[in-house]
Amino acid sequence: MIALHIEGMHCGSCAARVDKALRTAAGVTSAAVNLTTGMAQIEGSPDLASLVQSVENAGYHARILENLSAKTIKDIEEKGEKASGIAWHRLWFGILAGIPVLLIDLAMPRLMNFHSDQGLIAFSVAQLVLTTAILIYTGSPFFAGAARMIRRGAADMDTLVALGSGTAYLYSTIMVAIALFQFSIQHSAFSMPHLEFHAAVAIVVLVTLGKYLEARAKKRAASAVANLAHQTSPTATRIKSDGTTETIPAEQIQIGDHLQILAHQQLPVDGTLLEGAGSLDLSIVTGESLPVELNTPPIKPAMLSPECALPNNPDSGLRTQDSGLHVLPGGSTLADGRIVIRATSTAATSTVARILELVNAAQSSKTGIQKLADRVAGIFVPIVLALGLLNFALWMITGHNGGGWQTALLTTIATIVIACPCAMGLATPTAVTVALGRAARMGILFTKASALESGRKIGAVVFDKTGTLTTGTLEVIAIISLADPPRRQLELLEIAASIEQFSDHPLAKGIVRHAHDNGLSLRHPVNFNSVPGGGVRALFEDGSEFAAGSAAFLTSLGLSVDNTDGDSRVFLAEIGNQQPKSVIGKFVLRDTLRPDAPETLARLKAMGLKVGVISGDSDVAVRGVLKNLPIDFIQAGVKPEGKAAAVEQLKLEMANWKDLPGAYEGKIKKVTERGVAFLGDGVNDAPALAAADLGIAMATGTDLAKSAGDVLLTSNRLMAVPSTLELSRRTLRIIRQNLFWAFAYNVAAIPLAMLNILSPGIAAAAMMFSSLTVVLNALRLYRVKI
Repeated sequence: MIALHIEGMHCGSCAARVDKALRTAAGVTSAAVNLTTGMAQIEGSPDLASLVQSVENAGYHARILENLSAKTIKDIEEKGEKASGIAWHRLWFGILAGIPVLLIDLAMPRLMNFHSDQGLIAFSVAQLVLTTAILIYTGSPFFAGAARMIRRGAADMDTLVALGSGTAYLYSTIMVAIALFQFSIQHSAFSMPHLEFHAAVAIVVLVTLGKYLEARAKKRAASAVANLAHQTSPTATRIKSDGTTETIPAEQIQIGDHLQILAHQQLPVDGTLLEGAGSLDLSIVTGESLPVELNTPPIKPAMLSPECALPNNPDSGLRTQDSGLHVLPGGSTLADGRIVIRATSTAATSTVARILELVNAAQSSKTGIQKLADRVAGIFVPIVLALGLLNFALWMITGHNGGGWQTALLTTIATIVIACPCAMGLATPTAVTVALGRAARMGILFTKASALESGRKIGAVVFDKTGTLTTGTLEVIAIISLADPPRRQLELLEIAASIEQFSDHPLAKGIVRHAHDNGLSLRHPVNFNSVPGGGVRALFEDGSEFAAGSAAFLTSLGLSVDNTDGDSRVFLAEIGNQQPKSVIGKFVLRDTLRPDAPETLARLKAMGLKVGVISGDSDVAVRGVLKNLPIDFIQAGVKPEGKAAAVEQLKLEMANWKDLPGAYEGKIKKVTERGVAFLGDGVNDAPALAAADLGIAMATGTDLAKSAGDVLLTSNRLMAVPSTLELSRRTLRIIRQNLFWAFAYNVAAIPLAMLNILSPGIAAAAMMFSSLTVVLNALRLYRVKI
């Protein structure tokens, strides 16, 4: 995917023109332009130089972004700050120079009563000089933009502003010239005509004010992503081979570099912990409020395999992480302590860079309703110009006494100015930008804007079980002695963990973890053998030999095992020559339900949604973990390739579901559009995620690149699911409100301008407030919380 930063876009017609220019460029398969962020995402294999030239030919400036790293976002923001500073200076010049112009216009009727003709001429010339200066300095961006469009036979918002203010200025200048001519040849016949310099000034200054305030508001709309970019450290402390340190720019970090992180510093890139300890704040990346406690324990023989993660301390309020086995995401902050990490990414490929890429790609993509709005905004400027010409012609034909060409000209100026499609062009992309940025701060990443629209239509949410509703971590819930005489539980646990410690099987990890939780020291076998999918056997120095595994595995060793369905079971047998072969113990393990699963399912039911589970586990195992939860249906024993078919079948059933009343925020509603959302782990559930109307993937920082969902939950919190759907509903509601007010404004204001009820100055003010209205309405999405 190719990213572009586009400069010079002001309205929906601008974005539509750039979008068309990109789509028609050779080698481009798809393109998406976001007016609010000024970013464009292009897919295909175009020539980069010709791609930029296509945008230039359309009248705008484009810059190829090598990557969407934090530094790139910061550079764009800094450039925007400089442009904002220049706009601020232009605005203040226009205000200070425009005040005398407006005061003279307001006082002109009184001035005519007691001022000499020379004085009136002087005031008119002063208005001319000040207005000229304002149009040259404050209004130059509009006239330059209009000139570019005219050279290409096109029109945009700049064209309308330049045309409206320029016409008022040209009319007033001609009137001053005529008055000067009359005064120079016959003083007695001199009469001071009414001038419209104030209209030219009001149009330029008020539109500039509106664009400045709009830019500040749009900056806030994108602030979630900008803040994320600012959380990454621009420099890093690299440890050289001789043990000394050096400070380098983050862009120079290479994979494999050893980096030192001190308290209150951000990780510049992703990395694995090599040494040190401390608390890591991941909130900027995952939205998780609790820090992770990092520690590098002394290496013991029993710690040689991944199953030996440190036990959690329930009293600390922290989650413990075995550093050598997990990737620490760049952008996270070391709250205290000191650590050394080994870089596993560069600044351009870190977790933060990936999040920025996903959010920007989503913000540049479009919902169905936005595509419609863009098409309308794209043709609106020519319609406005046509209305202006029609208005002028009608006033010229019908104007009498109070009408005539002066009224025709002024009403035409007001019509052109007030009909600028700024509000219409901002209505949808601003809401989408705010929603996606807010979601990113909540640990919710939309991979495309259309997912926002899909989320509103969901009638059923289906969960995978393992790793989704559950943690995917098996815990020992029972240890049963089958020996005669019975053996102690801790003795059985010590034996089983000692022979399972080198196995990567999830059941083995659960047993070893349980042994560490109980403070047991593990023995080391002199001989170890693992049978994939079956079990393990090990011989110890004292000559004792044991086996642990499934009932089928022990049966293959000549043992008789009584097994029943249900929770996962591991059998332990003594098989050495010193004792007859016998099964001496049984371990019952169960997947752990996520703490927020009951609350999440209850919230979804309260939103009027159907809730189900599709799992590959046995029916008894699934129902054992999920008992007493508000679930409408369970499909168990479904293979990964069968989950997609199950989702498709459910979509058909939902389409024929006539009534689904549900309580939502105290109101009884019926779901009229019933899509299916599927929540999985993003890898094994990829077919089901793709088949669903909305695929939601649980993802960690390192899973971002391979997750297949429309939505990625980097926080790994289930309560983010109802928050995602709530955000979708509110975003679509805001978009509809914005579009309604934008269209209503134009429909109501254009006739008023054509009927000479609104002056050009008032029209400019109304246009400014309409744009601010839709932007500020979109900012209400910041209130959505997880």
